[in-house]
Amino acid sequence: MSDEGEAFLVELFGQWVKYDDTGDFIPAAQDDPEAFMETLGVETVYPHQIKLLAAARESMGDRSSLRVLVSDSGFSGGF
Repeated sequence: MSDEGEAFLVELFGQWVKYDDTGDFIPAAQDDPEAFMETLGVETVYPHQIKLLAAARESMGDRSSLRVLVSDSGFSGGF
């Protein structure tokens, strides 16, 4: 469990996979409820390590920014 305000850097690689009966990774479809993307590493990122390269609006566009804002507000209507 993380503390409020913590950020994590997650490096993903490979394809969507899931565990088989022996615990090995096997290919899986992204919409499979047991599927996940292979993870190379997870690290806690501290405020002094973060450098803003571009505002969300610049990298995602206005419509995506609105989706994020609406999602954060709990609005359940559609676009």
